[in-house]
Amino acid sequence: MESQSSLPATEVAVREPGRPEVDAPASANLPDRAWAVLLIALGLSVLLVAGLILAELWRIGGPALAHTGVKDFVTRTTWDPTRGTCSAPRRTSTERW
Repeated sequence: MESQSSLPATEVAVREPGRPEVDAPASANLPDRAWAVLLIALGLSVLLVAGLILAELWRIGGPALAHTGVKDFVTRTTWDPTRGTCSAPRRTSTERW
């Protein structure tokens, strides 16, 4: 029997250490597949929840944004909901929270 070092490079079988040379049955890989499916489902559910949060914020904030406009809502400095003047207050560098 020849050692692997004396064989040509095209005839040397490459395999990972500790792995059997024959493929394991598909049932042996079932936990890995189940774990992958679970992780994909959890990742998609995170995206779904984020989308639902954005949709709800858009639904609730829609009237205020439609009334003032997005630009005025962000750039104006007055906040008086009783008079219908709503915008984000501008903070100066001397103010403290």
